[in-house]
Amino acid sequence: MRMLTKINAKWLPVALLLCLRFLPASGQPGEDYAVYREAAGLESLIYRGRQAPSYNFVHNGTCFWNSPRFLPGKVVYDGRVYEGLDFNIDAAAQKLECRYSHFAATGLLDGDFVTRLEMGGRNYISSRGCGYDELPEGYFEVLYEGSAMILKQVVKTLKHDRDGSLKVQTGYDGPFRPNVTDVFVQTIRYYHLSGTGEVTQLKRGRDIKRLYPEKKKALNRHMRLLQREGLLDIDSYLVAAMYLIDAE
Repeated sequence: MRMLTKINAKWLPVALLLCLRFLPASGQPGEDYAVYREAAGLESLIYRGRQAPSYNFVHNGTCFWNSPRFLPGKVVYDGRVYEGLDFNIDAAAQKLECRYSHFAATGLLDGDFVTRLEMGGRNYISSRGCGYDELPEGYFEVLYEGSAMILKQVVKTLKHDRDGSLKVQTGYDGPFRPNVTDVFVQTIRYYHLSGTGEVTQLKRGRDIKRLYPEKKKALNRHMRLLQREGLLDIDSYLVAAMYLIDAE
């Protein structure tokens, strides 16, 4: 398997210790070697020299998708499923970071080899890993998957906030430092990915109707019913619309 079998010598003792955790009390030599190979490959995945960047300056907001907290999950990397890791997406660099929960060091996964990610109960894809060249480079949450996909990308941009007015644009509910002018501002983009690979950016929920003109009347009726007690946010609107489209 590409790039997953070679361990940086610096981390070899750690990898060996890790293997001991997974080795069965008894078993055939071939089985033991397979366990070692898997553990060593997973260790190499993080510690082969691709360390995550750090933002070594005082700032408000966060570069991460939602919060700085890493969440448990699993990833499909180079065709294999890896579990037992914690993940977070650097939405400023559009990079996937991972770590073992008991290690402080954080590594980067090459997006060209990531196809699927499950993190904190939500599903994501890498546009490059999946070969979706019409999408911007980076990671996308899969809001809906059926005859088409509804994808959501969070992008963080570092901006100068002189008067504190950008606080509401960070998408961050953690503490804010006073008198700090560097802030990560959030932009959210939505995309419709058809079954044939065509990509359309959706700026409003109702934009989905233009892609399905034959179902516009049914969508209008359905969405009016759903919004009788208040407007739906764009995530809920797009998902509800796609459920109706695929059900008819």
